[in-house]
Amino acid sequence: MPTETPTHEDTRPGRDLGPIAWGFKLFAISFLVLELLYVVVGNLFLNLGGLKRVASHNPDGFTLDYASVWTFWPGHAEARGLVLTGQAEKLQWMLRLDRATVDVAMGDLLERRFHATRVRGDGAIFRLRMRLEPEEVPEPQTRTLPPIKGFADPPLVAFGPPEADPTDEEYKLWSVELNDILVDMREIWIESYRYTGDVGIKGDFSLKPLRSLRVLPSTFAFRSGDLHLGEHQALSGIEGTLEAQLDTFDPKGISWLGVLRAFTARANFRSDVPSMSFAHHYLDKQPAIRKGRGVLDVHLGVDRGVFIPGSEARVMTDHVEVSAKDFEVALGVEASFRVDDHARGEFAALVEHGTLQFHGADAPAAEVQGARLALEAPADFIGPWKPQVYSLDLPSLRVSDMRRLQPVAPSGMKFQGGSALIQGKVARIAGGLGQGAVHADMWNASARWKDVAMTGSFGADLQVQAVDVAKRTARMRGEVGAGEVSIEGGGAAWSGWWARMLLDEFELRAEKGLDLLADARFKLRDVRPIVGVMAALDAVPPWTKEIMTMEGATIDVDLRKQGPGLAFGVEALAGEQRVAGRLVKREEEKSGAFLVRSGILSAGIRLGKSDAEITPAAGDDWLKEQLAALRGK
Repeated sequence: MPTETPTHEDTRPGRDLGPIAWGFKLFAISFLVLELLYVVVGNLFLNLGGLKRVASHNPDGFTLDYASVWTFWPGHAEARGLVLTGQAEKLQWMLRLDRATVDVAMGDLLERRFHATRVRGDGAIFRLRMRLEPEEVPEPQTRTLPPIKGFADPPLVAFGPPEADPTDEEYKLWSVELNDILVDMREIWIESYRYTGDVGIKGDFSLKPLRSLRVLPSTFAFRSGDLHLGEHQALSGIEGTLEAQLDTFDPKGISWLGVLRAFTARANFRSDVPSMSFAHHYLDKQPAIRKGRGVLDVHLGVDRGVFIPGSEARVMTDHVEVSAKDFEVALGVEASFRVDDHARGEFAALVEHGTLQFHGADAPAAEVQGARLALEAPADFIGPWKPQVYSLDLPSLRVSDMRRLQPVAPSGMKFQGGSALIQGKVARIAGGLGQGAVHADMWNASARWKDVAMTGSFGADLQVQAVDVAKRTARMRGEVGAGEVSIEGGGAAWSGWWARMLLDEFELRAEKGLDLLADARFKLRDVRPIVGVMAALDAVPPWTKEIMTMEGATIDVDLRKQGPGLAFGVEALAGEQRVAGRLVKREEEKSGAFLVRSGILSAGIRLGKSDAEITPAAGDDWLKEQLAALRGK
C-alpha cells in the first residue's frame, strides 16, 4: 500500500505578510515615481519661469527672479542669481544672492506669500533708496543713490493722485517673509551710504506691501569692509558687529524720521578713516577738505531714535586741511561723544594744534593750541539738537607776525609788524546764558593807513556777560588800553601817547545782519593825535588842529548800528575845551551836528549830504536844536 508523503507548510517568518510587503513596495515605487515626477515637473516649472510669473504678476510691487534654480524635494530649492525686488509708495529695495539654499513653506504660496523658513546664501547684495519728488532730483546726493534693476532712475514717486489702498478683500499683492537667514553679504547700499566687503548676517525680515515692514532682531558681523559716502570713501577696514531691529511700521508714508523712530540697534566696531574729504557729501566744493587720516572707535546703542546710556564714540585725526578761497586751515582733531546715566549726550572736540595760512604766504598767520569745545544736549538725535550746556576754551591763539594778516586788513591799511595773543573762555550752564572772559595783547603793532603811520602796544580784558546762541546775541563789558603809541600823519608826529577805554556796554546782534550797541568812556593823554589824523584824512577841517588840544581828555561815546543805519554820539571834555555832537547815517544819507568850544571861542558844525556848514559862536541851544532835528529825521 503506497505511503503518502507528508506535506510541510512553509513556516518562515513573514511568509503570511505578503500584502504588507507589497504595500511597502508599492509605496516606495509610488514615492520614487512621484519624486521623479516632482523633480521633472518642479524643475521644469521653476526653470521655465513659472514661479517668476506667479510671484511677479504685479512688478510694480514685488518681483522674483533667478538665473537658475533646482529642487529635489518639495519646499527646498537651490538657486543661482536669486533676486527679490519691491517698492512701496516711498521706497524701493532689492536683495540679490549669488548662491542661495532656501526652504519654502509651499502652502503659503497659495496665499500669495513667499515664506522662506530657512535661507542660506553668499555673495548677497542689498540696496534701498527713497523715492523722490521731482523738485528733489537736482540735488547732488541723488546721483549717488543705488541703481535697482527694473526701476527707473531717478526713483520718482508715482505721478498723479495716490491710488486708494486695496481693502483686505481686494488685496492681491505678494508678501515676503524670510526666516532663519544666515547669509554672507558683499554689499549693503542704502541711499548714499555704500558698504562693500565681507559681512555675515543672521536674522529675519518680513514685508507686506502697503501694509507692514519689519526686521526682527538681526546681527551683522563686519569682518572687513569699506564705507563710501557718495563718491567719497569715509571708512576702511571696518571690523565689528551691529545688532539691529526694526519694529513693524506702515511703509506707505515712510520717511527716514519714521524709520529711526522704529529702529533699535547696538553697534560695536573699529575702523580707519582714510580722509575727512567725505564731508564734501554734505558741503559744497568750498571749502576743500583734504587729508585727515585717523581712527574711529564706536560703541553706540540706539533705542527708537535715542542714544542709550553708556554709548560712546571717538575719532582721532592727525592732520586735516580745510582750504577756502583765500586761506587754509590745518589741524589735528580728537572728537568724542558719550551718553551719561541721565541720557544726556556729551560731545567734545580738542584741537591740540592748528594753523591758519593765507594762500601765497610762506608761513602761518595764526596758530591755535589746546582749543576745546564741549556741548551737552538730550541724547535724542532725531529732534532739533539744541545744546543746553556748552563751553569753549581757547588757551592760545597766537599771531607771531601781524604782517601775515594783511589779506584781512581793512581797505587801505597795511600791517607792518607786531605780534598778538588771544585767550578766552565762554561757558553756559543749563537754563542760563553763556558767560566768560577774553584777554588779548598786541606788542609793537605797526600799521599804516594812507598817510598815517602808527606803532604801539595794546591790550584788552573783556567780560562776556551774556551769550544767547538761539537769538545770536552777545553782551560784554571791559577795558581796552594802548600804550607807548607813536603816530605820524599830516606833517606832524606824536610819541609816548596813551589811551584807555572803559567799555560800559557792548552788544552784538546777528539775527538779521550784524547790529551793535556800544557805550564807552575814553581817557586820553590828549586828542592832538586823533584830531591830526582826522585832519590828515580830511575828516575834519585843518583849523581844528589849532584849537583842539584837550590835554587829559575824557570822552564819552555811544554807538548804535542797526541794519544800514548808524548813529554815533560823542562828548569830550578837557579843561575849557569841549566837543559834543552826533552823527547819523541812514542808507546813503549822512547828517550830523557838533559843537566845538575852546575857552571863549565856539563854533557849530552841521554836516549835510555833501558839505559842512559852520556857525560861529554857536552855543548849547544851537546844539539842542540840531540834535532835535536829527532825531526827527
